[in-house]
Amino acid sequence: MTTNLKRRLASGESGFTLIELLVVMIIISILMAVAIPSFLNQKQRAVASNLKTAMKGVTETIEACGQGLSSGEYFDTNGAAGSRSCANSTTVKGAEPGLPVGTSDDTTITVPYVNNLNTAGMSIGNNEVAAGVLCTSGTVAAPVECSGYYVIGKMTKGTDAVAFVEAKNPVSGKLVRSCGGIASNATNGMPTVAASGSAGNTTTSTASGSSTASTTTTADSVVWRVTNVPNDLSRKICPTGNW
Repeated sequence: MTTNLKRRLASGESGFTLIELLVVMIIISILMAVAIPSFLNQKQRAVASNLKTAMKGVTETIEACGQGLSSGEYFDTNGAAGSRSCANSTTVKGAEPGLPVGTSDDTTITVPYVNNLNTAGMSIGNNEVAAGVLCTSGTVAAPVECSGYYVIGKMTKGTDAVAFVEAKNPVSGKLVRSCGGIASNATNGMPTVAASGSAGNTTTSTASGSSTASTTTTADSVVWRVTNVPNDLSRKICPTGNW
């Protein structure tokens, strides 16, 4: 091909043959088939990286807030529910200025206990972050031992969605990061986050000759992980289920 091209140029001929054009088009098509998917994958990973960086910023803010509360926890039980929470919408948004924030206010949800990370009433959109406290017991107005928290981030591509979760056990302080696909990519759909591990044990004590059963929460082994519903995006972004 090169020899023919040189010969035509030397003889004053110009242009390319149909075969030469086809060969060039085939080469370009092959390069595009390889380069474009790689570019799109890198773009998705960059979005995921930015989201996880924002979540880490929220985590650092929650930790700093906890050190500033008199109770030494992440929720001041001396105040009204949500009034001094380290994981409400205001706190989360302050951690990353301009960061889209989902519903994450303890006044509107049931405070999750150590064996129940309850996201009912919360919502989170694309590239948004939501957070809440984790407690061992109590009620919304009077939670007890809120030494844990969770941060949730979500990203989407088309009909696929992936959630990243960071949860700190309020008993052991163990921090676990997980990720997975979401079953339905609703506009503000929350992922399903399931607890695993011991939720506590029951001990029996004797007082004045009578036996009474009391439950002691020792759920230091409980961890919360995203219930993965695999999709194309989750297979690319979090194939191992961890981050």
